[in-house]
Amino acid sequence: MKRFIFASALLLAAGPVGATHQHVVSKRLEKLALNPFDPAWEQAPSARIAVAPQKLVVPTGGGGVPYVEVQSLRTPAEIQFRLRWPDPVKDEDLELSGEFVDGVALEFPLKEGTMPAPLMGEKGAPVNIWRWSAAMFKPDHYPKAYSDYYRPDAIDKTIKYPGKPEDLVAEGWGTVGRRGSQAVEGRSEWKDGVWTVVFSRKLSAPGGAAFKSGSIMPIAVAVWDGGAKERGPAKSFSVWNNLLLDRDPPSPSKNPVERGRLVYRRYGCGACHGAGGVGGVPNPGAQVDPIPGLQRVAAGFTEDELKAVILNGRQAIAADPAGPAPRLHMNAWRTLMDDAEAHAVIDYLMSLMPKGDGTEF
Repeated sequence: MKRFIFASALLLAAGPVGATHQHVVSKRLEKLALNPFDPAWEQAPSARIAVAPQKLVVPTGGGGVPYVEVQSLRTPAEIQFRLRWPDPVKDEDLELSGEFVDGVALEFPLKEGTMPAPLMGEKGAPVNIWRWSAAMFKPDHYPKAYSDYYRPDAIDKTIKYPGKPEDLVAEGWGTVGRRGSQAVEGRSEWKDGVWTVVFSRKLSAPGGAAFKSGSIMPIAVAVWDGGAKERGPAKSFSVWNNLLLDRDPPSPSKNPVERGRLVYRRYGCGACHGAGGVGGVPNPGAQVDPIPGLQRVAAGFTEDELKAVILNGRQAIAADPAGPAPRLHMNAWRTLMDDAEAHAVIDYLMSLMPKGDGTEF
C-alpha cells in the first residue's frame, strides 16, 4: 500500500490559492545548475498559478491538483523553470493495468507577440509545449500504450517512453506533435509529498518560443495526477499568465471594455466562441451546432445571469440522446476567474451588441 506523506505538501500549500493574474518573474544569474534544489532557486520569486479541471472538450477530467508554483531563472545561455506542486503519492508506472503517471507541462505562444487560446493553441497560432512525465527517467521503460482518445489503436502498440521532457507543438485540440529539435532538458524529484520539476532550454535553440529581454510572454501550465487516472486531455490547466523578462508588469487598461477583451483572450474564449465572439465553431453532436456568436447576449441575459453561466459553466445538449455526445462544453471558470475579471469580460460581451438594437452601452 502506498504511503501518504503530507508534511512538506502542507507547507507548500499554506495560504490561499489565488485566482488572479499571476506574474512569473525570470531572474538573471551568471550561472545555474540543472538541479531542482540548487540554492539559486531561493533567489527566484514564486508565482502560485491556480489550475482547474479541464471540462471544455471530451474526454474531460482533472481536479487532482489545485495549483502549481512556478519560478524562473536564466543565464546568458539558457532559461530554466522550476515547478512544484503537492502530490501525496508518487505515480511513475504506466502500464495496461490502468495505472497512469504524474506529469506537468508548460505552454508558450510559438509566434512572438501572439496570444492564442491557452487550450493547446489554435489554427495559425501554434503553441510550444514542454511536457514532463514521472515515467521519463525510468530505465528501459517500454510500456504498451493505453487506449488513447485521439489514437484508438494505441492499445496495440508498444512504445519507448521519452527519456527527457518533450518539446512539442500544437495548433488546437488533438494536434500535438513532437518538434524536430528536442531542445528541452529536465530533472525532477518527488520528496515528502511534493513534486519538484525543472525544465531547461538553451536560449539559442532554434524555432522554439523566444525569450527576449524586456518582453512579456504568456505562460500557462497543465498538470496530471496519475493516481486520479488523469492523462491526455483529462488534466488540470491554467489560463495565460505573464512571464516577465527584465520588465515590470503591464498597467491595466482604464477602459473596462478593453480589460474585458484581454480577459476573453487570456481565457481562450475564442476557441469556442470565435475571435471577437462571432461564433461559428463546430460542435458535432450538439443541439446547437455550430456554436452561436455572442454579439446579442445583452438582449438575452442580465449581467447576473451571464456571470452565473461564466462561473458555473454549461453542458451542451446532445442533438440525439442516443447519438454521440457533444465534444465541446462551457467550462466552469469559478476557480480561476475573480470578480474583477468576470465583470470585465461581461462589460466586453455587453459591448458586442450591435448599435440600434435597443441596448445602450
